[in-house]
Amino acid sequence: MKILFLWLVAAVSVFCVDIKIATYNVENLFDAKNDGSEYKDFVVGKSEWNEKKASAKFKAVSAKIKELNADIIALQEIENEAILKELMKEAGYKYFVFSKGKNAPIGLGLLSKIKPVKSEKIIIPNVKTRDVLRADFVVSENINFSLFALHFPARKNPIKQRRAAFLTLKSAIDGGKSNIVLGDFNTPFDDKDGLLEDLALSKGLENLWRTVPRDERYSHVGSEAIDQILLSRDIFKNAKDFKIRRDEKGEISDHFALSFTLSDNTAATASATIDELYGRKVKLPKLVKNVVVTQKDRAGFTINDGDRGIYVYEPKSDVELGSKIDVVVTALSEYKGNLEISSYYVAKLIGKENIEKFMIGDIKNAKVGDVVRQISGKIRGNRLVGNFGEIKFYDRDKILKDKEEITLKGVRIKIYKNELQLAVER
Repeated sequence: MKILFLWLVAAVSVFCVDIKIATYNVENLFDAKNDGSEYKDFVVGKSEWNEKKASAKFKAVSAKIKELNADIIALQEIENEAILKELMKEAGYKYFVFSKGKNAPIGLGLLSKIKPVKSEKIIIPNVKTRDVLRADFVVSENINFSLFALHFPARKNPIKQRRAAFLTLKSAIDGGKSNIVLGDFNTPFDDKDGLLEDLALSKGLENLWRTVPRDERYSHVGSEAIDQILLSRDIFKNAKDFKIRRDEKGEISDHFALSFTLSDNTAATASATIDELYGRKVKLPKLVKNVVVTQKDRAGFTINDGDRGIYVYEPKSDVELGSKIDVVVTALSEYKGNLEISSYYVAKLIGKENIEKFMIGDIKNAKVGDVVRQISGKIRGNRLVGNFGEIKFYDRDKILKDKEEITLKGVRIKIYKNELQLAVER
């Protein structure tokens, strides 16, 4: 995702946002382990499929995904969640959603560099097919959409089943909102059954195939456009660079990857302080400027704007301790009484700061979100007692012993049952 700052006006930041979104049916990405649900051509020991072929296929698919370099990509025909996680790691993504039916040979998934605000699996009743994946994203005031990823039944299936899949999708889409619907529809652009046309007309969607010449409308080695990207009209007007990444020999997959860029040259996000976030009356997204990462653990990190701190929930974050950044907060949530940032992105990396300037040395006036520079005392049950008095104490890994004299550095303060507590989390 490219974010280029143009100017700052009063308390509103105006910048350019380009988000690249793709869909790709990778054609039977299986591992070399027999789970009992594989197609017969991918049973190790009973077919030609083996560790070497599985590794070569995985490397080819991950290389293609890295080449596409999309911020969000929908993938079809993935054997299991473990493979999707490996793709996520290999291709440099941070978030995933996966779905596979019980005893089904393949599933589908989403990889994203942007954290979804929420996601869900939409089951198609009474039809043996894949679920529809829905993920909601908030990037700026102008880029706020629901993405639906799918892999529908092939045309060899009865029309009744195919129609049921489309009807389920239709009922899940709110036509009054911004929507992106993409994936392997197994239904051609010039669908004679009218399923695609009915979906588009009823939900106000435009098909990106309409933007390319007729002789270029194919996404499969069979020369058909059975993979689709449909956009609500407000998104369609800001879509550009629709591309079909063809591998004419079908060496990786019998499908070709599709991608487009969603562009907003006037994305505006009003600024807020961390203290204003705690007020809960702000309308998200909000730009919080000049924050410093003052604490980090395996579940997330704390940021401070010089006046107040707040925890950001993001396991395995790559944000570095001491980084000074501008962040756009897209979602807040509460966990055990503590307000947290649950979705965000870094709008600007400013540099590095001495984190001790953003910590507190005296806990007498401590607030939730503060990080203590250093504190010493003796553990007594669930409390730390010292010259400062006492404070509730939480050791996530329970490795500190009762009555032990300890000195702690860089410990965050949160609240538990309406009482402040020191949280030792690694």
